[in-house]
Amino acid sequence: MLSKVEGDYIKIINNSKKEITSFKEMAKKLDVSVATVNATVKRLEKKELLNYYQYKGVALTETGKIEAEILTSAHRLWEYFLVNKLGMNIDCVHDEAELLEHVTSIEMLKSLYIYLNCPKICPHGGQIKVNVSDIKKQVPLTNLKIKDNGYLIINEELKILIKQLKLINTPINFIVDNILQDGSYIIIDQSNQVILIPSYIVKTIRVIGEGR
Repeated sequence: MLSKVEGDYIKIINNSKKEITSFKEMAKKLDVSVATVNATVKRLEKKELLNYYQYKGVALTETGKIEAEILTSAHRLWEYFLVNKLGMNIDCVHDEAELLEHVTSIEMLKSLYIYLNCPKICPHGGQIKVNVSDIKKQVPLTNLKIKDNGYLIINEELKILIKQLKLINTPINFIVDNILQDGSYIIIDQSNQVILIPSYIVKTIRVIGEGR
C-alpha cells in the first residue's frame, strides 16, 4: 500500500491529463519544493509506478495508472458512504475521504462497494469503478435456494434477455423470491424490481456468494 504522500503524487499526475507532468507543476500543487518532488519521484520510479524523463518530468506507468484509479475510486466510495450512510454534509466529506482512501485495502474497497450496492456515482458526480468479480467465490445460480441472496454477475445472455440490464456491468444485489417447477428463477434486485431468469439459461448464470 502506498503512503499518503506517494498516493497524492500518483493522483496529481493522473489528474493532470498530460502526457508528461513537470516537477514544477507537482511542486506548485503540493506546495513543496522541487527537491522534495524529486526525492518522492525517485521512490515511485523504483516501485515502477512512473517513468522519469530528464528535463521534462514524469508519466505514470500502467501500474501507476491502476493505483491512481484505485485511490480515486476509494475516495469517491468513502464520500458516498459518509453522505448516504452516516448522513454527513456533502461539503464536509472530502477531507475525511482523503484520509480514508489511503488506508483502504483492495479487499476493503471491494467489500464496501458491494455493501453499498455497487454505486456508480459519488455525491460530487464522479464515476466509481470497482472490479468485484473476484472478491468471493463465484458459484452457479442453482446453488441458491428461495430467500438466499447474492450478487448476480451480468453476462451477455442476460443483457440480451433483460433490457434493463443492457448497460449494467457490475453485479446486482438480489434475493431469490421463487424457483418455478421448470427450474426458472424469480429474483428481486436491490431496487425491488422482479427479474425472471428462464430455466434454459439458469445453468449458465453465476453469482458471487453462497446464499445466506
